[in-house]
Amino acid sequence: MVATYRANLGDAGTATLTLSGNLNDTKFTRLEVPAVLSAINVSLIDRARQGDFTKGTPRNKQIANLYWEPGALTFNLRATRYGEVTQVAAAKAADGIYHDDTVAPKVLFDTEIGFKLEPGIRLAVGANNLFNIYPTVLDKVNQGATGFSYYNPYSPYGISGGFYYGKINLTF
Repeated sequence: MVATYRANLGDAGTATLTLSGNLNDTKFTRLEVPAVLSAINVSLIDRARQGDFTKGTPRNKQIANLYWEPGALTFNLRATRYGEVTQVAAAKAADGIYHDDTVAPKVLFDTEIGFKLEPGIRLAVGANNLFNIYPTVLDKVNQGATGFSYYNPYSPYGISGGFYYGKINLTF
């Protein structure tokens, strides 16, 4: 669902407020394994693959965005809340437990400030994930022998933290 409100603020320019959100609920109602595979205890859609569909993406996501254009300046501020995501383990670990790893819900902020230098030229600086938020750290048993996999790769906002930039837009 998306709702947008645009306002003319007179001498203060224009502003656009956008609110959006979604809600997902995926379930397996049945799983038919061919007899030949069932006989040798093989499933093409194991516990982990089922989890990819049912828990591997956020069940909900909400976004609030404010874009303000007071003349030659532009300001954009966006807050995005990602719901819980779980990486489901395919098998039990040596301790006999399924070590599923959950990324807790988080809110990330993005911002950009721009300036229209002249027609066709715009300068901007901004940040995606302004406050450098990282996903939940993986359980030790899921980090692998090298520890290379430190953050949960199922994170809907990546594992690299903040991204800060400057850009020049040329329109012709």
